[in-house]
Amino acid sequence: MPRERLIKSGLFTGSKPESFRTEGQVRLDLINRGELPTLTRGEPVKVPQPLTRRLIQVQERADQLKKTEPAAPNHVTVTLPRTSVIAFIGDQHIGHKNTDHRRVLAEVEAIKASPDTYAVMLGDSVDGIFWGGESGGEQVANMDEQRQIRQQMFRELKGRVIVGFGGEHDSKWGGKTGADPMGDFTELTDAPYIQGTGEVEINVGEQRYNLLAGHKLRGSSIYNNNHPQFRADREVAGADIIASGHTHRKAVTQQPARRFGHAQLVTHVSVGTYKTQDRYSQREGYPEAKEEQMGGIALRLHADHKEVEVDTSIVGGIRKWLGLK
Repeated sequence: MPRERLIKSGLFTGSKPESFRTEGQVRLDLINRGELPTLTRGEPVKVPQPLTRRLIQVQERADQLKKTEPAAPNHVTVTLPRTSVIAFIGDQHIGHKNTDHRRVLAEVEAIKASPDTYAVMLGDSVDGIFWGGESGGEQVANMDEQRQIRQQMFRELKGRVIVGFGGEHDSKWGGKTGADPMGDFTELTDAPYIQGTGEVEINVGEQRYNLLAGHKLRGSSIYNNNHPQFRADREVAGADIIASGHTHRKAVTQQPARRFGHAQLVTHVSVGTYKTQDRYSQREGYPEAKEEQMGGIALRLHADHKEVEVDTSIVGGIRKWLGLK
C-alpha cells in the first residue's frame, strides 16, 4: 500500500528542495525580524491605535457628556447686608414614625418669621425617597407625600436658604431611578445646590466668613462628635466654620486653629437628627436620641466685627438674639 504524502503549503526560498519553508516557518521568520506576518487566516490583524489618539477620543467623549449634564458648583459666594443668624439643618428624616415633625415645623416657622435669618440645608430632609429596605415599614408618609412635604418646606423657605447639600436618603439613591430628587432644590429655594463637599464664602457686611460644609465629612470617633470637622480642617485649611450632618451626633465646638504665622478661631458644627431611632440604629446598638441631642444648630455672624456666636437650639437661638422670651 503506497504511503500517503502530507502536503504542506509554503514557499521555496531557493532552487533546492531544502529551501522550502512552511507557512508557519515563514510567519516565525517575519516575527523574528520584527515584521508583521502577511499570511493571515480568519480576522485580519488589528494594528493598535497610537496612545495619543486613544486618549483624545476618550477625552472628547467626556467633554460631550459634561455638556449634557448640569454642572453642580463646589464654591459659591453669598452676601448678607447685616448681622445674620444661620440655622444649620440636616437629617430631618421627614416621614419616619420616630421623627419629631413638630420640631421641623417650629424651626421653619421661626426662620420665616425672623429678620436676617437664613438656613443651610445639610441633606437627608426626608427618610424614604428612593430608599428601600427595612426603613420602608417604619414610614408614616409614602414617597410621594414625603416629596410634596419637602417641596413645600423649600417653597416656604425661598429667599431664606443660603445653600443646600444632598444626603443619602434624598439624593444619593436617586441614581437608582435615573433622577436626583434634589434636582429642583435651586428652583424651589433660589439657592445653589452642592453635591459632596462645598466651600461657601459668606460676606456679612464688611466681614467674610469661610464655610466648609457637606452632608457627610470623612472621619469618625466614639470620643469626639466633631471628629469629621477637625479632620476636614486639616485637609482644607482656612475655614471659619466647618459643618456637616449624617452621623446624627450633635456637637458644636470653637477653638483656635494654628495657621502659618497666626491663629484662627474655627467653629465646628455637627447637626443632630430629628429621628430618635430606627430599626437600623437599634440593631447596630445605638441608643435612642434624646431631646438635647436632636435638631439643628444656630450661628450668629456679626457684620461690624468678626465673631461667631453659637446656640445648640435653632428656635432658642433665634429668640435669644431677637430679645424674645
